[in-house]
Amino acid sequence: MPWKTLIKGTILVAIFSIFLDISRRTFISYLEFLGVTYLLLAIYIWWKTTVRVIINSDQVEVKSFLSTKRFRISDIQDLFYNQGILQRKFDLISIYVITKRGNILIKDLRDGRHVYEALDAAYRANHAGDSTEQGQSV
Repeated sequence: MPWKTLIKGTILVAIFSIFLDISRRTFISYLEFLGVTYLLLAIYIWWKTTVRVIINSDQVEVKSFLSTKRFRISDIQDLFYNQGILQRKFDLISIYVITKRGNILIKDLRDGRHVYEALDAAYRANHAGDSTEQGQSV
């Protein structure tokens, strides 16, 4: 995961740097700009790597350094995953969970397929009787 974020950040810095007037006089300021930018990028990468998904029998917790999101498995209405070009290159996926109370995005998980399969199995087990209970044919 850090490589994808580092590449994206470096591309943004390169694009932004094209428009800067860098001379001998401003070179030290530019180096300070790069230092602050990459320090903030490193903090962001560290924060992204602290995300943990804990699946219990009836609820799911998505924990990061700054926040914890909890939702019940019974509240899940749908879930799917997405994998962009860089995510595919670095074997990451993002999981989208649609619940009754809102949508939750779990971005750039290294073990995302495992987490998705566990979430999907819990969702299917919890909603196994829903379609027949409502009188719909299976």
